[in-house]
Amino acid sequence: MAGMKAARANDRVQAERSFTEAVAYAPDEARNWYHRAVNRLAMGDAAAAIRDLDQAILLQPDDVHALLRRSEALVQLGRPWDARRDLRQVLSHHKSGPAAETALLELGRYALKEGDRKTALEHFDRLVSIAPLDAVAHMERGSVHAAMQGDDEALVDLERAVDLDPMLEAAHARLGVVLLRM
Repeated sequence: MAGMKAARANDRVQAERSFTEAVAYAPDEARNWYHRAVNRLAMGDAAAAIRDLDQAILLQPDDVHALLRRSEALVQLGRPWDARRDLRQVLSHHKSGPAAETALLELGRYALKEGDRKTALEHFDRLVSIAPLDAVAHMERGSVHAAMQGDDEALVDLERAVDLDPMLEAAHARLGVVLLRM
């Protein structure tokens, strides 16, 4: 609890001390390793965070929060292939819900970065199917449609994104580009 209180107060050094004490006191508790890892990520130490997350996952292999955080840390260390592995493992545990939505969003974005629009579209299609009220999901899928010259599909998705979240500036910008092109 002391570590959580320090982390909420943004006292990362005190949080580190408290979480390290918790790990020493109860090394078989996955949550102790997880909380220290999250603090270490906030401190910018992705390598140390991964070591803690590895231990948390060893203790609790189906902990999707630890898998998502490790994925984040792996990307920071330039290991996107390993990050994807963790995201796919999240999807093997959860077919829907917030964890699955986060995994699909990130997998789609990774595919786009590599220029694999087809795979990105598959991830975003699935994301929209499980989260039809997620404006970002529609925006991302619309962006892929636009990149594939599917302006009609892009228009539908981007307009839906703006309807769902009128403050989503990126959706407005992407919609404007599609409308200008049309």
